[in-house]
Amino acid sequence: IFNTSHKNKERGMNKIVKGFMFLSLGTFLFSQNILTNPSFENDLDGWNIYPSDLTNRSIESTGNKVYGSERTITARSGSKMLKTWGQYNGGANTTPSYYEGTTEAGKVYNFSVYGMTHADDKLRNGAKAWIQIKFFDGSWGELAGGTSDTMSAASDTNKFHYLYTSATAPANSAMVQAVIVHSQDGGDDHGAVYWDDAYFTMNHFKQIGVVTSETLWAGS
Repeated sequence: IFNTSHKNKERGMNKIVKGFMFLSLGTFLFSQNILTNPSFENDLDGWNIYPSDLTNRSIESTGNKVYGSERTITARSGSKMLKTWGQYNGGANTTPSYYEGTTEAGKVYNFSVYGMTHADDKLRNGAKAWIQIKFFDGSWGELAGGTSDTMSAASDTNKFHYLYTSATAPANSAMVQAVIVHSQDGGDDHGAVYWDDAYFTMNHFKQIGVVTSETLWAGS
């Protein structure tokens, strides 16, 4: 004997599920990544360094050996990642790798990157790394921005840490930078950080699609 009650209940549940889908997925919004090379698959394209003659960074590929070790690294996505370390210039130093673009007051930005320090070349002593959103006026005077949490000798090794910050461009803003920072307090602050999957977006969303109730209820 065919159980019509069970079939009707199933159809009713399908309608409820599809109704929820309509409420949650009715309009698709997308905020585009401003970065054109967010995972460093195109080497250092789009990523500046200051001063421009610094060499304490590199592009590493999955399977490359960690400095001073036979162990290898693996990118979080794709096959490449950025590696940063200190300048070893005899004193405290800070190295920014950054994207730069124009902006104006009132624009809201979000910046996130995944960073990992390997156990065999981990951050030690006063070595640190973090990310920032920086704003400048037309004369390159620095304005208030945003700063993430900091990776340090206390950070867990061999795992990618999610770093995030957000900031609103203040009055007189003309330029914006999304910055990956590596610093040393002194010459004994060893260790490197691997970076992957950077996202730099504005709170400006573009509608990329609409799902109608007719589509969701089809086949019920």
